[in-house]
Amino acid sequence: MPLDACNYVDETIPIYHVYGSFGNIGNKGAKYREYGDIRNPDVAGNEIKIIGEHDAKTTAEIHSRLKDVRHLFMMGCAYHKENMQLLGLDNLRPHLDVDGSTYGLSNAEVKRLKRDYPFMTFHLYTHNKCLEYLRDSEEFQELL
Repeated sequence: MPLDACNYVDETIPIYHVYGSFGNIGNKGAKYREYGDIRNPDVAGNEIKIIGEHDAKTTAEIHSRLKDVRHLFMMGCAYHKENMQLLGLDNLRPHLDVDGSTYGLSNAEVKRLKRDYPFMTFHLYTHNKCLEYLRDSEEFQELL
């Protein structure tokens, strides 16, 4: 994550890392690790969880946080089946509108996503920056 984006992330905002984390986002926190830092390689084994090892409490907190959300924009997501099942977005219908960017995905992958997640709207954006995606999203602009 570029440092300028990190400046917008307040450490008081809860970020749920279901599969663990190497440290804090941004260099404000004590647990921050610079990208590419390979000192103490055993950290990965202690901090990262495999699918199925995630904490049920964290999953419940994510669901609780999403239950009152009306519109969700998913960016930088590969939409892996395990992650989508964990989010349980289909259970939050019909009050939740979900828009997903598809940067880097092929037309065939987007077609599969539309089939697997018919409750979501996928946009075949070629933008590689989240800001460009949101600025070009009519749905996001309507929320402003």
